Amino acid sequence: MNRSIKFLLLFLMILSLSDIAVAQRKKNKQKRRTDSQEVLSHHSQKRPAQVNDRDQIEAESIFIEAMKYFVLEDYETALNLFRKSDKVNSSSAATKYKIAHTLTRLRRFDEALPYAREATRFEETNEYYHKILAEIYRQLEEYDKAVESYRWLTIHSKSSENYFYELASIFLQKGEVDAAISVYNELEVKFGLNDSLIKQKQRIYLSQGNLDAALKEGEKLISAYPEVTEFGLAQAQLLLTNNRIEEATQMLEKLVENEPDDPHILLLMADIYKKQDRTEDYEKALEMAFSNAQLNVKQKVKILYNYLQVAYSEDKRVVGLKLAEIAKNAHPEDAQVNEVYASFLIANQKRKEARDYLLKSVQVDSDNFKAWQNLISLDWELNQVDSVIRHSESALELFPNQPLFYLYNGSGHYMKKDYMEAKAILEQGKMLSTDKELTNQINAQLGDIYHSLKEYDKSEGAYEEVLANDPNDLHVLNNYSYYLSLRGVKLDKAQEMGKKLMEIEPNNPTYLDTYGWILYIKGEYEEAEKYLNKAASFSGKATIIEHYGDVLYKLGQVEKALEQWKKAKEAGGAGVLDEKLAQKKLIE
Repeated sequence: MNRSIKFLLLFLMILSLSDIAVAQRKKNKQKRRTDSQEVLSHHSQKRPAQVNDRDQIEAESIFIEAMKYFVLEDYETALNLFRKSDKVNSSSAATKYKIAHTLTRLRRFDEALPYAREATRFEETNEYYHKILAEIYRQLEEYDKAVESYRWLTIHSKSSENYFYELASIFLQKGEVDAAISVYNELEVKFGLNDSLIKQKQRIYLSQGNLDAALKEGEKLISAYPEVTEFGLAQAQLLLTNNRIEEATQMLEKLVENEPDDPHILLLMADIYKKQDRTEDYEKALEMAFSNAQLNVKQKVKILYNYLQVAYSEDKRVVGLKLAEIAKNAHPEDAQVNEVYASFLIANQKRKEARDYLLKSVQVDSDNFKAWQNLISLDWELNQVDSVIRHSESALELFPNQPLFYLYNGSGHYMKKDYMEAKAILEQGKMLSTDKELTNQINAQLGDIYHSLKEYDKSEGAYEEVLANDPNDLHVLNNYSYYLSLRGVKLDKAQEMGKKLMEIEPNNPTYLDTYGWILYIKGEYEEAEKYLNKAASFSGKATIIEHYGDVLYKLGQVEKALEQWKKAKEAGGAGVLDEKLAQKKLIE
């Protein structure tokens, strides 16, 4: 509660308590003059004697101070003061009540019980005192006594409706179902029909397997309020859930006559068509329901996610996409709808369009982590590096402790050759990461970045961390071994990693090129030619073709080497390749 509101309540409470205190003192003084010998008894117990005015004023003052701390939720201080007030004037029912009330706030129900009993003994007709006593009995699982207290409240309280519900709830906790039903029937007679009462009775009957009794309760509501469509829908849903399809259909047909466009009726009709394998009618009813903006967005999204779960089916994927598009047109600014529509677009291989709707979704609801993740993932797949950087920066402002977005952002900067920025971002993400797989991805990227910055020890260290967790990480095995070969160091280690690549993916042109190049650097040209030839036959990449030409030159096949270098040039190769062609010789 806002602190200023608490103080306002406290001020008004103190004024009220002061007025009550003055009036109570006058009343007590008059009573002592006119009836000083009266003895009040309850269960043969005498109420404590009246205190003198001085003690009463002191007790009231302490009570008011205690109330201040109670309102401020400082219950321990309030309790000590209430007890101090009670010690000065042990005949105050209000003080006994507040001690019990404070102890219940502290969950000390055993201690609260005697004070609540005393309060009701002193003032037998006070509803609030009986109410807290009932609550304490309930917490202590003294259900028989709780029943007595709630029964008293149903009889004596002017607003007793809620107490009937509490009483029925106690009987249910005791396992006395018939007694609970009896209380609900009393409530119905006294206050009339209402849907929450009927639904509670239906839940009980259904838990007993008594469907007919539950349906009769629903019929009572429909008869009493025939104009309320919701009650008829609930009855039809109950029938449908219990496979009484013909009766459910009859009820819905009556409803649809009056409300032909009601989307909730159409949804239930769709359920019936589905059970009857009437696929065309089912889809038509769903489309009509989805076109109606009155149908709750959450219901539409729930149905759409069910379609997503079976999106591997071509038919389901097409229907789901159509429904998602209808929902999107009905709710164009809803974040959830745009997100789920994007998911269907992805399932239908429409990634570029999906990216636009995910962007719209996060613009409406920026707190959706999953939507940001999917958006940036699509940026990456579509090679939109600037968007990867921009969107991951936005995501990091909202989710600064999520290492995934550091990975995306750092990788984007790496792609832009902004190595220092990429390094700083990924190192921060690594510190935050507690997921082994994600940490591996960060280390793999850091290994590449450190190499680009010529921080070779750090590069090898990052790669080794990955391989310690996953010895078969293909990205690291390839880059680590290739970079060692470029530097001409640890070639045996590089060759060992290259062999592992061949074992795992023997026909991958990139890995064939890496392994062949390691052999080339080691001077094993004939063996290298086998792998580089195979790599060039699988790939049109300029670097791979150029490498094949290099090994041919080393083997004395100059014309064939020139032929491969020309192919590499046509594939986009440049740099030293031009010198090789011009001079018709290998330039290392």
